[in-house]
Amino acid sequence: MSERWAVDEHTADIIRSLSVSAGEYSEMLIMGPNGKHVGRLVLDKYSVTLFSSDAKTFAEIEALERQGVSAEDAVEAVAFGQSPNMGVAHAAE
Repeated sequence: MSERWAVDEHTADIIRSLSVSAGEYSEMLIMGPNGKHVGRLVLDKYSVTLFSSDAKTFAEIEALERQGVSAEDAVEAVAFGQSPNMGVAHAAE
């Protein structure tokens, strides 16, 4: 694996087997004093967008914020492909 992080061959095989399905899940290896465990992180669309490191996603959120959209509404708009709430008060019906 790496000279910086010494692991046995079995652990290296586990690490190599981990996968990511963009926007769906990420697998991880958790190692502790009681053993090794593989887990799968599954997030909702809002959280996937909020924590994304994808340059295109980040640029879309920033563009909306420059138009005056709140960060929360910008993330929601990008996550769900909706028009953002521009903070305009709606008249009561």
